[in-house]
Amino acid sequence: MIVVAACMAGYNFICAGVSVYDTETGLVFLNQSFSPIGSGYKYSVYEAQFMPYYLATYGLLLIYLTRVLITLRKCFARLKKGDIFYEEQAREFRRAGGGIIIFAKCRYLLMCAFGAICFKALQLFVTEIPVFLLFYFVGKLVLVLYHMAEKGAFLREENELTI
Repeated sequence: MIVVAACMAGYNFICAGVSVYDTETGLVFLNQSFSPIGSGYKYSVYEAQFMPYYLATYGLLLIYLTRVLITLRKCFARLKKGDIFYEEQAREFRRAGGGIIIFAKCRYLLMCAFGAICFKALQLFVTEIPVFLLFYFVGKLVLVLYHMAEKGAFLREENELTI
């Protein structure tokens, strides 16, 4: 998942760079990524000029997701080694869960803002909801792990103090 997010971020930056210099290529990327609200409407070069901004912003969001996933992976790697309920574990889970939720919200806002304002794709308000909910619930699941780790660290500390 980390490699996929990092590669997608790199691809978005490359496409953004190409779209800046060649608006026809930006138009191709626009037609691949978005569909207008009306079947008879065709995108023009005017809408394609916003594509580099969209691609660069989405690339930045994917870099943020990559960083969050690396944090989560490190936490799971320590769990796999048998290091359970260490001091920073709850904080790492909270960071990762909050980061995934932030990514979900920012991605939804980015898609809807560029889709509705720049690319006249109003259906994105509805079609992006399942992807948003997927990321949002994964973030909430990680936050549940945060609460479990927090309670586990507390119980471990209490156990060590009573002995």
